Amino acid sequence: MTHFLSSRSTLMRHATILGAIASTLTMIGVPAQAQTAAPTTAPTVATSVSCPASFAADALAGLAKMPGTPLTSSSNVISSAAFSLIPLRYQYDDLTPPPGCDATRTTLVKTIGLNEDLLLVSLALQTDAANASTYADFLSKNFQPRLNKLNGLPAMAVTAAATTAVTVPTVTSSAVSASTDTTCTDKQIQGQVSADVGGFPDLSKATVSGLANAALTVIKIRYTYEDETAPSGCAAALSDGRQFMALSEDTLLLNLLSRANPADEKQYEDFRVANVVPRVQVLANRFNIDIGFATPSSSTATRTP
Repeated sequence: MTHFLSSRSTLMRHATILGAIASTLTMIGVPAQAQTAAPTTAPTVATSVSCPASFAADALAGLAKMPGTPLTSSSNVISSAAFSLIPLRYQYDDLTPPPGCDATRTTLVKTIGLNEDLLLVSLALQTDAANASTYADFLSKNFQPRLNKLNGLPAMAVTAAATTAVTVPTVTSSAVSASTDTTCTDKQIQGQVSADVGGFPDLSKATVSGLANAALTVIKIRYTYEDETAPSGCAAALSDGRQFMALSEDTLLLNLLSRANPADEKQYEDFRVANVVPRVQVLANRFNIDIGFATPSSSTATRTP
């Protein structure tokens, strides 16, 4: 066995975004019992394949740039963090993990996603103070439990306690063979993902509150995809559904930033057109194959993002 990371120091800066949560949640009325993660022990994974520390290097370097106190950071700080965080998630969504790194990638993508969630809710609190209780409720009932749950994942453990250190356990993971069964035929999954992907109204003229609440909806749906066990052949379809929700969140966050910083609206729209839109187009074609509505021969999509 080898250690996932040889030193805790590389995670010290990332720990500030997590360590600050306990104190900052109090400021917006989140109950104290929802602020601290229960002690957990990383589960033992019976395997002999270890993920090299270098695999997570880019993710940890990017996460280390996140603001230490997002709930009290300015919209400009949140904007800068978003421009760094979103491409980082794209990078790990697109790559094929080396043997032993599947669990590590899963944890890194979830960690990046939680950081973006916190950025978005922080911005919503600043721009829609009248509905602060809604966002505080999301943080305590939805966000915080997932942060706590992250402690139990085998790839990496983090703590929501107000500390300056992150626990990094020894990590191993079995190599996962690529499945040739990538077409989903489960009617329930087909209906669920199709409804989720196509179920959002036009928000181009929505209020800040409308944008923020739509974002909370897509985040919660993303959480269900992250937690759901895929039926045979449906893993790719569920992954597509998760990525659709994450891309929707990217768009909504950029819209909220445009409302908070109207002078920079073109910058956010340019980023969306250059980064989000092409991914949505590729994902839409690929989704039709993965969900079982099209075949590779009838679509321009491939399994490579």
